[in-house]
Amino acid sequence: MTEDSVFYKPFQNMTESQFGITTISDEEFQFVKSLMYKETGIFLADHKKIMVQSRLNGRAKHFGLKNVSEYIGKLRADHGFFNSELTELINRITTNKTDFFRENHHFEFLKDTFFPSIEEKAAKNGKKILRIWSSACSTGEEPYTIAITCLEYFAFKPGWDIKIYASDIDTNVINTAKEGIYKEDRLQPVDDKLKNKYFVKHKDPERGELTYHAKPQLKI
Repeated sequence: MTEDSVFYKPFQNMTESQFGITTISDEEFQFVKSLMYKETGIFLADHKKIMVQSRLNGRAKHFGLKNVSEYIGKLRADHGFFNSELTELINRITTNKTDFFRENHHFEFLKDTFFPSIEEKAAKNGKKILRIWSSACSTGEEPYTIAITCLEYFAFKPGWDIKIYASDIDTNVINTAKEGIYKEDRLQPVDDKLKNKYFVKHKDPERGELTYHAKPQLKI
């Protein structure tokens, strides 16, 4: 008998409850699933059940509840709690994966195809107007990347009225996007020349931590 088999044997037939874990029921998950779809239009597939439980676990602990099942029960039973907690629940469940110049071929498409086509239309109708909306912008890396791409492309093309709009259902990440302040590692995908051109480097005198602040012309 190997050391591994000796170690794992006592746990083979243990249930989640014996580990101190209470998994939300299918019915509880359906409640969260329906709520998210109604409030945000986001569809949670059935395999997202464990993800939902994991992300709501912190909220349950925050309120001194035993587990996520109690948290969901409180949402359903207490109308005042539901109203005050809904935004934070949505913030916790929504995914915020983003980077500067993530999937760079999208921004190459803007420069090589989309912007030239817009210029052709402007030459015909005389309207140098461009509006871009970054929906689900998360912490702002995408709209700031779009802004950099626009500023670089239209730098020597005067007369253009360009505005970039950004939105996200998660109110916490929107605040980060508005601030435009990022830790050094978040700027790694950005070329040094562009980094110096569009961001101001700050060093925390106490922690020694470097952050980059978006310059005014970049702010969304």
